[in-house]
Amino acid sequence: MRWVGGEAARNLLSGTTHALRYALVLALVLGALVAAEVATVDELLTRAAAYRASGGSVLTLEAVGQVDGRACEAIGELPGVRAAGALRTRTEPLVSTLLPRGPVAAYSVTPGLLEVVGARQVATPGVVLADDVAESLGLSARSTLVTTAGTTTVRGTYAWPDDGRRAGFGYAALVPDDTGVPYDQCWVEAWPVPTDLANVLRSTLLPAPDGMSEVRSSRLNTSLGAHFDGEALYTGRVTRYAAVAGLVAGLLVGLASALGRRLELASARHVGVTRRAQHAQVLVESSVWVLAGGVLAGAAAAATIARAGGHDDGALVLAAAHVVVPGLLGALLGPQLAVAVTQESHLFRYFKSR
Repeated sequence: MRWVGGEAARNLLSGTTHALRYALVLALVLGALVAAEVATVDELLTRAAAYRASGGSVLTLEAVGQVDGRACEAIGELPGVRAAGALRTRTEPLVSTLLPRGPVAAYSVTPGLLEVVGARQVATPGVVLADDVAESLGLSARSTLVTTAGTTTVRGTYAWPDDGRRAGFGYAALVPDDTGVPYDQCWVEAWPVPTDLANVLRSTLLPAPDGMSEVRSSRLNTSLGAHFDGEALYTGRVTRYAAVAGLVAGLLVGLASALGRRLELASARHVGVTRRAQHAQVLVESSVWVLAGGVLAGAAAAATIARAGGHDDGALVLAAAHVVVPGLLGALLGPQLAVAVTQESHLFRYFKSR
């Protein structure tokens, strides 16, 4: 078996294996499949990111004066839940002495609601203003806000784009509150959204004082749809069979690389080379061009990922590997199958059909 490595090296150096040709073919095929798969997965990640950014992943429960703030906050500890908080509409708006004719809607909120809206805040007591309010008053975090009711500190700000999300909070002030008074709404941001989250939200309800209640459940923003079923979109994507295609393509390239040498293989068998030695020799030879093809395909995958949206590079790397690895394994298996089906008894037939 010592001669196997030397024979494989001679075949590679002499061009008998056509290693460069098959490495390039393998790289081109796998590179194309990887580009399609990565682009498809990146498009799904982009849609998911847009859905979350718009507030589509925030579920809300509205029942005036019936929401237990502590129970709502506790939902934030559940698996998959990023944040949860309650709010209550204040009877009096916030009126700045700078703009006395421009009252600002005010809401009492639990700490978790500031996380739900993505507030940019500092560690100081005070109110959190919508970006539009802060801009119109020329205020920022740690600024002093003088109102008709007194003076307070700006704790932070939050963005509220006009992208279809619930109205009433684009020009508002959120006032942290821990009085224990029942709230009007409970908001929960979770991703992916658990199927039973709506039922969990209802566990925050307090008994209605008059026995009658109006409870409404919805999403903070439904402009991109009431639901985002990422799993269904992923399993139904156009490139869902890219891994199978990569395996088959690699197998065919590998078969072609060795079937074209059937005369050589049968002749070697005829002069005493064992099948086992031939399998080992072909494995060494094919490993060289398969590795080269894998490096080229990997470089193509890296370039494709670099041009992607950058939402989750780890997921895109897995998507690329999902295609490349089966393709490389198929390319290694193909030559072994070709050696297995090559028969010494067919030597004359191979000679005639060369």
